[in-house]
Amino acid sequence: MKCAQHIERDAVGSCQGCQLGLCQDCAKRFGAPYCAKCKLKDMKVQSKGFYFQLGISILLVVIGYYTWVRYFHGGIFESLIPAALLAGFYWGWSFFSKKISKPSKKPQRSKWLSFLLYGAYYLVLLLLSIALGFLIGIYKILMNVKTMRDVKMLERECNEQV
Repeated sequence: MKCAQHIERDAVGSCQGCQLGLCQDCAKRFGAPYCAKCKLKDMKVQSKGFYFQLGISILLVVIGYYTWVRYFHGGIFESLIPAALLAGFYWGWSFFSKKISKPSKKPQRSKWLSFLLYGAYYLVLLLLSIALGFLIGIYKILMNVKTMRDVKMLERECNEQV
């Protein structure tokens, strides 16, 4: 079998998406063995929910800003801090809720003990989400911008191949 991209080279593997042959260089290009078209599809699927997440963040910034200005009579610039923390809360909550495991659902000796465990879990999750969510949000946004740039480059490359 020959490489689908480089017809003169022998294939050493196949694309995980479409099973086309890939040479040594093509198989190592994206980490996992993908051809350019399948990697493009995969990247588009990964970045699809980004606009939804970004929309939620913008909505939370507007809500936080409006609430702080309206009810706490904050100034324009001092109201941006709670607005940014509220937007970061969403990114932090979605990140930490996947990383921190919930308390076990084994029956406890007391319902109050179970209630306290879940309360402590959600309190820690809330505090971490507020404290680090803004930084996680910035990181996620920058990584998605990089992914979208890579998608555009791959689209150009795939269009040139046709």
